Amino acid sequence: QAQTGTLLPVAAVAVGAFDIGAGFGHSMIVVIPMLIGAGWGSGAVFAGANTAIQARVDNALRGRVLSVYTMVFTGSAPLGAIFASSLASAGGPGLALFAGGVLCLAACAVFAIPLLKAARPPAGDAALTLAR
Repeated sequence: QAQTGTLLPVAAVAVGAFDIGAGFGHSMIVVIPMLIGAGWGSGAVFAGANTAIQARVDNALRGRVLSVYTMVFTGSAPLGAIFASSLASAGGPGLALFAGGVLCLAACAVFAIPLLKAARPPAGDAALTLAR
């Protein structure tokens, strides 16, 4: 649980930062590495979220919870595509990448704190470990 609690916010921040960088990029030499980094972050977020759900959900409910998780991720992609294509039509693909990165970082700001708190052991446990 501790690794997933740290991996998810770091990978999500990487997606946002690389998307913003790709939005400002004006050459393929800059944009391609940024998109590779954003792709790595996206894959790490999806895998980490799936792992966290499977580790925390009761066996009897795991299939139902994962089906809802899958529906949310696959069902929200067309909505994001409409938003991104509207921005790209209005201001170009750089604007769409920049806005997506900003939204990703905003979501990180909201969800990272609970994930990082869940990843840390209680303060009393650390003190006991150091005392031994």
